[in-house]
Amino acid sequence: MIDSLVQGARSLPPVSAGTLSALRRAGSEVSGRVDRLLSGREDASPLTGGRLDAMRLNHRHHLGFMQQVLGLGEYAILARTLPWVYRVYRSMGFRPEYFTVELNAWLTAYQAVLPAEAVAELEPVYRWMLRSHPYLLGASAQPAPRPLAPAGLEGPVDGLEEALLEGDATLALTIMRNVLDVADRLTLYGQVIPTAMARV
Repeated sequence: MIDSLVQGARSLPPVSAGTLSALRRAGSEVSGRVDRLLSGREDASPLTGGRLDAMRLNHRHHLGFMQQVLGLGEYAILARTLPWVYRVYRSMGFRPEYFTVELNAWLTAYQAVLPAEAVAELEPVYRWMLRSHPYLLGASAQPAPRPLAPAGLEGPVDGLEEALLEGDATLALTIMRNVLDVADRLTLYGQVIPTAMARV
């Protein structure tokens, strides 16, 4: 299932530097708008299992993650990470339909804040996520095998896994910065982080 998601993600078109720049400049405004769109819904509490603070935190994480994925142009990272995201938030009581509501809210917020050219480049990525929702749900319901760390990256993966399990954000950031001292961003976002997160 993951392999077919990765195949589909790899067919997505890249976004331009201008779109990335617009998204970075307007990120907090867009994220705030998504927060308000979801918080203002009558079903906000049931959708999120009553965890509105976790929802807002997810929106900030989503924005930062998407900026990295879009900047790298490596959509396979998205396909491999989303089932984990679904699994984590569903374990906190989020309903499956939260994800489609959230993704549509991002599209609405982009349309309200970003230039039309940027929206046109971001829309295919979000439409792909929306189309992939049933498959992401299915993948998230499957038990995840413990992935092996890529050769030479065992230490950072093990350390990041431990930091995540302990909730030690400072240590996690330090490990990720150390990886960037010896490897590129694609190694960090495409190998180290997904492997550690899949283990968690």
